[in-house]
Amino acid sequence: FRAMCNAWVDASPLNDAALDAAIREHRIDVLVELSGHTSGGRLTALDRKPAPVIVSAIGYPNTTGHPCVDWRIVDSATDPAGAEVLCTERLARIDPCFLCYTPPANAPMPEMPPAGQPVTFGSFNLTSKIRDETIAVWARVLAAVPGSRLLLKSKSTADPMTQGRLQARMKAGGIDLSRIDSIAYTTTVEEHLQIYARVHIALDTMPYNGTTTTCEALWMGVPWCAYRATVTRLALAQACCERRDANNCLDARQMSS
Repeated sequence: FRAMCNAWVDASPLNDAALDAAIREHRIDVLVELSGHTSGGRLTALDRKPAPVIVSAIGYPNTTGHPCVDWRIVDSATDPAGAEVLCTERLARIDPCFLCYTPPANAPMPEMPPAGQPVTFGSFNLTSKIRDETIAVWARVLAAVPGSRLLLKSKSTADPMTQGRLQARMKAGGIDLSRIDSIAYTTTVEEHLQIYARVHIALDTMPYNGTTTTCEALWMGVPWCAYRATVTRLALAQACCERRDANNCLDARQMSS
């Protein structure tokens, strides 16, 4: 990727003033920021409007609220007509899906879970997205499929305190912990994708859907059960499914009713 660029500037060691100066020095006409308010984001470096047009895309699924950000790249699933009233930016809708996903060149081939194994639901989302509403739906799903299991994969479960809190919430939400399998780390992306071969159906979180995990599951041929929503931070999985021309973006709450 770096070889394809006319110039490459590592912004990580630069303070806001130095990054502002670097942007101006390169006379950038359209600046695309990819982080928003996420960890490591550099929105404060944009306070003096270092480029004529500034666009927010991909990394933060909501308005930045920043007066110097002119546009946000979305689509009609994440930000339907009327969503402009919730945003400080103008919305550039790229339909059918604003996301782009390129799987690793050496990604494993999709595989079915071994025959004779219990039905296994899976969620590889961050544990911070697993709210009580999600746990309640997952409990109903597991109850509706006797003998089924739930496989969770998130690096934060390597922390005993985080794992303990999550288990306590799941138990309080009616989930039998003996039906839960957890994986924290894999050493490579390829190993990570291979674990999807253990999953029959992927369950999304709600109200904040997955994004990368949605793309990964679809690439690995795993059916995806998600929550339909009407605003960006809630409709990312729906956008991915619609881009796949798939009518299988199920409402998990209906599936478990």
